[in-house]
Amino acid sequence: MTNRDFLKNFSEREFVKWLASFQLVENAPWLQWLDKKYCRNCPPIMGRMEGHDYVQPFALCEVDECPYDVADLTDEEMIELWLDGEREEI
Repeated sequence: MTNRDFLKNFSEREFVKWLASFQLVENAPWLQWLDKKYCRNCPPIMGRMEGHDYVQPFALCEVDECPYDVADLTDEEMIELWLDGEREEI
């Protein structure tokens, strides 16, 4: 069986599970898509880091306040969203 045959034999659900098994691969297309679609559009908030005297910007997801409700997605949920999104070069 070739790699192509291996992949063609997956159902859509099996394919998502297989992709998710790789977990957070840094350049995974679904992570790049999520970053471009949501994270880059997230306004920063200003705050102080504990133990520091200066104010700095934080992403809302760093303080558990994602306005898009995507910060707590499982890998499979993230991949499902990416698969349903419009195709574009990342």
